Amino acid sequence: MEVGYPDHRRPLYLASSINQIPIKRALVDMGAPMNLIPLSTLQAAGISERKIQGCPMEVTGFGRKGEYTAGHIQLWLKMGPIASLARFHMVKMEVSYHVLLGRPWLHKHRLVSSTYHQCLKGRMNGKMIRIAANPSPFEQVEAYLVETMFYDQWAPSGESSEKLELILLLKEYKDVFAWDYSEMPGLDPGLVVHTLNVDLEAKQVAQPTRKFHTEIEGKIVKEVEKLLAAGFIKPI
Repeated sequence: MEVGYPDHRRPLYLASSINQIPIKRALVDMGAPMNLIPLSTLQAAGISERKIQGCPMEVTGFGRKGEYTAGHIQLWLKMGPIASLARFHMVKMEVSYHVLLGRPWLHKHRLVSSTYHQCLKGRMNGKMIRIAANPSPFEQVEAYLVETMFYDQWAPSGESSEKLELILLLKEYKDVFAWDYSEMPGLDPGLVVHTLNVDLEAKQVAQPTRKFHTEIEGKIVKEVEKLLAAGFIKPI
């Protein structure tokens, strides 16, 4: 497999999301025995420190310098087609990554990483998957970070922060929205109404019964039952 930069020194940064909040720099590090998340990422995602559990642990970095974590937290991580809960140990230090994914996450999903080929590879549901690196993990305002020297293009400035602010706003006012049929009783027809524009004089023709895959049919039955229970539809 050829790479665009045969003599590059790029780290393996992947785009992902934490609790549905997009992040640009998930650093994959095969040498790390745990997954790490800095306090700044938790704050940007609107996650309270009070959710941190467990006792501090010492982690040793470059030069054998020791730092202590503040505990751990379970977060929903989505990386490409892979979505699952992951345990992160929180650190209060300035780092260039948004999260660091070590051996626990890689081994859990049986993934092989390559900084040279800038990707992760593995198998999911019997099929080969490949998750490519983020080609532009830094914004221009982050040019002071040393690792930006390895990249020749910037992420769109402000786009990610605006999207993050919008997601946080929607989460703050999530009680305004209806998330289930049962939360919409007595919906005012003056607000919205659905009609079928049919010719009442047209001859009615019974259509043949449609057959679905058993898995899809089960989902259809569940949705119909929800609509019946909420009174949105009724048998005729």
